Amino acid sequence: MGLGGTMDRWPQEVIETLSKNYQLIIPDNRGMGYTTANEATFTYKLFADDVIALLDALQVQKVHVLAFPWEVLLPRSYCWNIHSA
Repeated sequence: MGLGGTMDRWPQEVIETLSKNYQLIIPDNRGMGYTTANEATFTYKLFADDVIALLDALQVQKVHVLAFPWEVLLPRSYCWNIHSA
């Protein structure tokens, strides 16, 4: 959901509609919702690295990323990190 938001904030209608055609992965960022935090400073790069690690662990090869407008930097970070890997 983004910086400070949790997966529980996604509207049920959005989840129901998208899940008809896509397998959804709706993670919380580190330190939010059901996740834990450590001593690392929260940055967009850290969150992007976490999502990439999750996708790698799930062996996901291709994704579509949906984010609310105020989160535009986070999906861009995913792309930059994947592209540069």
